[in-house]
This record gives sequence, C-alpha cells and structure tokens, in this order.
Amino acid sequence: MSNNPAHEKLIDNPKFLPLTDPENKRQWKMSEMFSDEFDGESLDLTKWSNHHRYWTGRQPSIFDPKNVSLRNGMLVLVSTWEDEPTDLMIEANKLIPAGERIYENISACAVQSIEPTGYGYYEIKARTAPISIASAFWFRDPIKNKLEIDIFEQVGRPVNANRMNLNGSSYPINTHWFKEGKDFSNGKIYNTGIDLTAEFHVYGFEWDTDFLRFYIDGVFVHEIDNNIERKIDGSQYLLFDMETYIYGSKPPTKEAFDYKPGERNPAEYEIDYVRVWRSNVPQEANIGIPASRDNLDLPTAKVRAGIK
Repeated sequence: MSNNPAHEKLIDNPKFLPLTDPENKRQWKMSEMFSDEFDGESLDLTKWSNHHRYWTGRQPSIFDPKNVSLRNGMLVLVSTWEDEPTDLMIEANKLIPAGERIYENISACAVQSIEPTGYGYYEIKARTAPISIASAFWFRDPIKNKLEIDIFEQVGRPVNANRMNLNGSSYPINTHWFKEGKDFSNGKIYNTGIDLTAEFHVYGFEWDTDFLRFYIDGVFVHEIDNNIERKIDGSQYLLFDMETYIYGSKPPTKEAFDYKPGERNPAEYEIDYVRVWRSNVPQEANIGIPASRDNLDLPTAKVRAGIK
C-alpha cells in the first residue's frame, strides 16, 4: 500500500543513499518532492511553507515566518525574544479564551511540507539549539488522518524539566493516535550520553507498514511494531519547528538568548539537508536489538559514517 502522493517524482540511482543502507539493499529511489539540500537563496515555496498552516504554536511562543531563512546552504530556524507583543501575537491572543496562557515574549517558527507524505526513509543532518525551546522533526496531519510521529523533540537546555537531561543529551521519540478522541501515545526518551546540540548529527527514520525504526548517526536506537490495532499508516505533513513547553521544560528567560559577537546563537536550529527515499522492497523483520545507552558511542559512529 502506498500513502505517498501519486504525482511524486522519484529519482532512480540517486546520488545519495540512506546512511543505514549504503549498499542499497532496498533499492531506494529518492523523492524529489520532499528532499532538499537548502542550497538556494530562499526557501523553496513549491516544497515548503514558512509557517505551520494549521497551528500558531504552543504558548507563550508563536510561529513567525520572519524566523525562517536559508544561510550558507542550511535551513535555519531561530527563536527570538520580543520585548513587546508582535502583530502576530496581538491577533492570535484575540482568539484565546480568558484565563488561558497567551502568546508573549518569544517568536519561534515552523516549516511545513506542502504535500503530505507517507512510508519511506527520512534523513536529516541537523544541529539542535542549546536553549529551553524544542528543536523538532516530526509528522502530523491534524485534519484528515489525525496521527503524529515525533522523530525528535529535543530541548537543548531544559529549564526545570522533570523528564529531560539538563545537558542536551535527551533524544525524545513519540507517536500519537488521535482518531478516537483521545491521545494514544507511544513515547521513549533516549539518553545518548552526549550533548546533541554541540555538533551536527544525522537522524534517520524508516517508516513502513511493519515497523517504525529510528536511527542516529547510522546507529539503530529504537523500533515500534506497526502491526498493531492503532497503526501509524496515514499520510502526514513533514515538519520542522521550535516550540516551548515540551516535556515539562519551562520557556527560557530573556538572558538565555544573549550571545557575544562570533559566538553561536543559542536559539538557532540548523538543518543541513533533508533526504527522503521510497522503496518497494519489504522491510526485514529482524535487524537486531536497538543500541542501549551502555553500548552507544556516537563519536565513534560519526567517524565510522564519515559525518562532519
């Protein structure tokens, strides 16, 4: 069964292959529609929108298109501190019921695919932000399929978090099923043992009818059996965003946004590329046991995979 766009153009014998299948055992074809090296001068609006089309963000942060850009061959998402409410905040707050949290102080951002996508292999090379705002890579269709897959929602420097490591080593994974009026989730927070915000890492996700498999720097770290009653099978939009209040982490203060000239902006989430492949070759049923924290060595994995 295919849950991908019927008019999607696929590239035979692609230049790039998934980091986890360099021998191309599954005969991957690259999706031109969803892959992007971000080498242009501006975001390709035939593939992406510079905002979330169904959501304005989790308060107090609001999605603002001004915080999405391309720079030096990368997609850059940034969050900014606002001393005064922006026009977007003022308009969005008019729709918030009295007593509920409003949009204030933090402008974040989101990038959403124009088309929904489905089964395939997804890979991004990214450096997440060392601040108490999530850098996320996920899938969601809130209208039709009402499913969600969170490849990661990393909070680089969580404030008062009760489920996340404070040093940026947590790698949260989750799926959600919203079809029955409830949130049936299947989450895991993986401890990588290193600060993920310090360097770029390659995150891989294999989504098919039998299994959902998660990889970091070519290492298999998590698997979800998809042969279940609440199957994750409907097509969804591919999303990159920054959000506040993830996994109990409180929003950062104004001072957390400060940095000196020549230093890295702590509120930037950088994505070098996104690459997407499709295959008609079935998944293998057993590819081994996912790596545990005790036998995960990401620095060595990066060297072995040639990741810089």
